[in-house]
Amino acid sequence: PTFALIGRGQELEESLGRVVESSLNELYIFAADDLRFLRVNHGARTNLGYSEQELSTLTSLDLKPDFDEPRFREVLAPLDTRRVSRVRFQTWHRRKDGSRYPVDVDLQPTRFDGRAAYVATILDTTHRSESERALRESEEHFRSLIEHSQDLTTVLDQQGRVVYQSPSVTRILGRAPADLVGTMVLALVHPEDLATVREALSGALAGTLSGRAIVHRLQHADGGWRSLEGVGSLREVPGGERQIVLNLRDITDREKALHEKMEAETLLRHAQRMETIGSLAGGIAHDFNNLLTPIIGYADLLAGALKDKPEASHDLLEIVRASTRAQELVQQLLVFSRREQPHLILVAIEDVVQ
Repeated sequence: PTFALIGRGQELEESLGRVVESSLNELYIFAADDLRFLRVNHGARTNLGYSEQELSTLTSLDLKPDFDEPRFREVLAPLDTRRVSRVRFQTWHRRKDGSRYPVDVDLQPTRFDGRAAYVATILDTTHRSESERALRESEEHFRSLIEHSQDLTTVLDQQGRVVYQSPSVTRILGRAPADLVGTMVLALVHPEDLATVREALSGALAGTLSGRAIVHRLQHADGGWRSLEGVGSLREVPGGERQIVLNLRDITDREKALHEKMEAETLLRHAQRMETIGSLAGGIAHDFNNLLTPIIGYADLLAGALKDKPEASHDLLEIVRASTRAQELVQQLLVFSRREQPHLILVAIEDVVQ
């Protein structure tokens, strides 16, 4: 039985040795006294570019360019005094060709071949570091885009309080971004637009955004109002809190131009209606003038024939006067319809008023 136990123990040791040797992580065992490597697995040798014989002549410090022995001993001290059972830190390892790569180091005390030693489990974090660097570069890129954008980017919490404001707010609303952080965005909204904006924010939090742009007015620092068109999106942040991201574009000049265009179109339609009325009035005036001409002519003839009848002459004279006034009215209609040029004369305003 004793020999069987020894045999099984040797098999177990050999099995564990094979597991350690084939591990994808870098595994090192180095002596506590001189820090020389006692055992280095295949994963470490492959990544470093050293042979097993070459590594047997090196120490742990030969792989760590950022450490000298006093500093490394300070890291090992808690393990030597048994204050902790393991130490973790991040550093860089140097390969045989001189290239460096970032690593996570996990150190634990052990014994190997009767000597005090340490086991180091090393994780090459090159890919993770590259991903983190790419993420940082991406964040910096988008932050630069936002900070130099002509549009407004505003981030609100669930209560509608500003938690981030892009620098373009200074150009659009005359306000510093820091002055708006912590304030309620509804405080800047025009009273007539409050209901629309409240409904849009509620829809954003409920996840029922239609994607339709909302046009509203925000107050400028000078007291005036700027028209903005914006869309919102919902984003989840760590901790389960939700935020609303608003992208707003200043359309004040566009709205002003649209208003002026509408006014011009209104004036044009009014002018066209007046032109139509003038043409109709001109046609009626001509027809009416053609009727007045014989009336006045025959009235003059009758007045000459009835000179000896004063009463009849007086009635005919009234007909002529009325017809003459009607002709004057016809001339005014023709001037209104622009078929006749007006005749300008000087008048004494006092006499006209009297």
